[in-house]
Amino acid sequence: MPASLDIGPQNIFMVNGFAGQLLKLDLDGRVLAATGKPGKGLGEFGEAHMIAVSPKGEVYVADSVNASVQKFVRK
Repeated sequence: MPASLDIGPQNIFMVNGFAGQLLKLDLDGRVLAATGKPGKGLGEFGEAHMIAVSPKGEVYVADSVNASVQKFVRK
């Protein structure tokens, strides 16, 4: 269940609701990377519901079930 998208100049970031996934896609919709799973720990989601990407490329995911926000940064 895709819940939210952020379409940037080079990539699309999408959160997949109950699957608890954060996906990075190319502009043609092909999956480049995926992380996350259902749960309550770091990198886990009750329902990954909203996404925002900062100008620096930091990805924020709001979890509506666990009432939390997680920040993802590039290494």
